[in-house]
Amino acid sequence: MIVANAAGLNAAISQVGNDPAKDQFFQQINEAIIVQEQLSVLLEQGTQFYMKLNDILIKLQQSINDYKFSRDLQKNELITGNAGGQPPAGGPPGGMPPGGMPPGGMQPGMVQP
Repeated sequence: MIVANAAGLNAAISQVGNDPAKDQFFQQINEAIIVQEQLSVLLEQGTQFYMKLNDILIKLQQSINDYKFSRDLQKNELITGNAGGQPPAGGPPGGMPPGGMPPGGMQPGMVQP
């Protein structure tokens, strides 16, 4: 559409003759059309860039939400597991108290003298 207008502008310039003021006027219009076409191309590229960026950010947000949900789920499982009488996740195995000695101070399998 603009290119068609530029062709009409060139035809108008050729009909003007040797009037320098009109030549300068039409030259400025021609330059303005070229700049407008360049701006239109840049605007389209910018729109495509931000549409792609928006898609990437939406995927990143979903990934972050999924990660947060899974960590909250793990946290709640650990909290409810500890409330049920299970030993904490970092405690000694077998439910022994810290130090690894059962109540009474003897290792399993040892006989008292």
